[in-house]
Formats: sequence, structure tokens, C-alpha cells
Amino acid sequence: MPTTTERSTPSSTRVATPTPKPTSTPVPMRGKILFTSTRDGNWEIYVMNPDGTIQTNLTNNSHNDSMPSWSLDGSKIAFASDRHGDGDIFVMDEDGSGQSRLTNLGGDEEYPRWSPDGERIASIGGNDLYVINSDGTEMRQLFQGGRNPEWFPDGNRIVFNANPPV
Repeated sequence: MPTTTERSTPSSTRVATPTPKPTSTPVPMRGKILFTSTRDGNWEIYVMNPDGTIQTNLTNNSHNDSMPSWSLDGSKIAFASDRHGDGDIFVMDEDGSGQSRLTNLGGDEEYPRWSPDGERIASIGGNDLYVINSDGTEMRQLFQGGRNPEWFPDGNRIVFNANPPV
């Protein structure tokens, strides 16, 4: 039985109004699952079919690659890697090709998250919230002391966990 709320009309007659059900925003999946694993001795980024078949290592190197984030259209993957000594944000094509470093703050950068339009990436660098263009230009600090950024669907706001600077 649906939940209802009552509201008054100008004539003071009560009318039952159905309570709207929450809906979720669909996320395109392109038929693949992106995940990390240490099965090769260090953190690597893999992709596989939804049924678990055709598991492919996209990063395959001796360094740790983790925290992958698919662009909304599925054509690019942002991720964190320590291949240059500290953690930096990288971007690669969906098949693992075209890997390029976007950040180099001298500390650990992590938690990359694509904006809905694919033009920007929010990430954490040294415990602070940053936004950088997806081509690596115009990096700017938004907040001191933050974790786990996520974009609002409109691309104009970011939600994150705030914590005091260290």
C-alpha cells in the first residue's frame, strides 16, 4: 500500500497525495567492471566483463596503481599511481593506452573523480581538495582538509568529507 501524506486545500478538504519514491541516476556501464587487485604483487587496475570473464590488467607495472574512476562516457580512466615516487593523478584511455601524469604536488594525490562533463577532475592532494582540468592544466586548491570528493550531477558542486588540516 503506497504511503500518503495529507494536504489541506483552500476549502479545507483533505486530499491524500502519494509520497514520491526516490529514484537513482543511471550510470553508463559500457559492459565492463573496473577494479583493483594485488594478484600480480602490487596494486594494479583491471577491467573485466560483468560475468567475470576477460580480466585485463590495464596498468601492468611494478608500481601501485589504484583508485580508478571512469569518465562518465567511459572513454577515460583517472587513477592514482606512485610510479614517480609519490602519489600522482594519471589519466589513461579505457583500454589502458595513453597513460599520462596530470599532477605532481610532491605529496600523495588520490581519489580522482571526473566531473559529469569530463572536463575536470576533483582529487585530494596532501589532504586538500583540488580541481584540475582533464588535460592537466589549471590545477587549483578548493579546500584545505578534505577527503572522498564526488561531483553533483550538475557539475557545479562537489561534496566531500571535510577534516581539519594536518
